[in-house]
Amino acid sequence: MPHLKSLTLTPQTPRSERSPLERKRLRLIQRLETQLKAAEAALAGETYTEEVKHWVTHQETGEKTLLTQQRPVKPWWWQDDKGQWLITLRDGNRVLPISKEAASIAVGSKDKLLPVLATVLQGITAGELDEQLELAARNRKAPPKRKS
Repeated sequence: MPHLKSLTLTPQTPRSERSPLERKRLRLIQRLETQLKAAEAALAGETYTEEVKHWVTHQETGEKTLLTQQRPVKPWWWQDDKGQWLITLRDGNRVLPISKEAASIAVGSKDKLLPVLATVLQGITAGELDEQLELAARNRKAPPKRKS
């Protein structure tokens, strides 16, 4: 035991538990960073793709293999009938309202897209949308139960 006493011990575990709100915020931050990269590519006239991995079972042999594919990122920005560019934040496949009155952010012209996305990212990192994220989590339907 004298060997272990010479070490610095800590109660920290490898995986610290995060609250559901922290997990939702981190996921939104990751998705927004992807949107920033996609916006940079769109302004440069390119298409941004992300790498997606999923398991596929071969029909004849039943062997599972990990398949990696490139998938284009669906942009959160869009242009309305008047030609104004807007950003709509998403939580999964649902629109995440920014306030009670507004669901989108008016950007104006497309060249202002990157600074607005960066500002939104800073606000989310600071926790300014935590109330909306909690509301979205409460309004989420429970997943269907599996039949056993």
